[in-house]
Amino acid sequence: MKKLIKIIVFSYCALFFQNSFAQNDQEQVLNDELFEELKTEAIKLYTSAEYNAYMDRGFKFAAKLPKDYGKTQEDFKTWIVTRINQSKFKTVEEAVSEYEIMYELHHKYEQLQKGIYKKRSALSDKYGSSLVSDLYNEKVSKKIIDIQLGR
Repeated sequence: MKKLIKIIVFSYCALFFQNSFAQNDQEQVLNDELFEELKTEAIKLYTSAEYNAYMDRGFKFAAKLPKDYGKTQEDFKTWIVTRINQSKFKTVEEAVSEYEIMYELHHKYEQLQKGIYKKRSALSDKYGSSLVSDLYNEKVSKKIIDIQLGR
């Protein structure tokens, strides 16, 4: 019986200390200046009117493309010339123009996203990817969703 009580007390203490250390780890991440920068940059980017317009434009562009888009290595202009009738674009010129705009916008936002990714990666290297991912989802992704939904 004494042995059972010792095991229960030991398990309780181990669990208590584990939770205490986990809370300390969370506080360290949340108080890290880099996490605050990550949070600010991600929320600013992913809730901006410009980024939302880019995403909307991308969905509209994709909706006009033939279903086999992305399954080719061909240059877009060469590819769309033979498939313009399968698309919802009025002309090849319209399709190519929209593609070029999307290409430029994609490059612009890719650079901004890389900056966010580098910060998140550095935090993951420092504190562990699981903890950083959980906190990012809780403190950043949830906030972005709330803003997008107008909450």
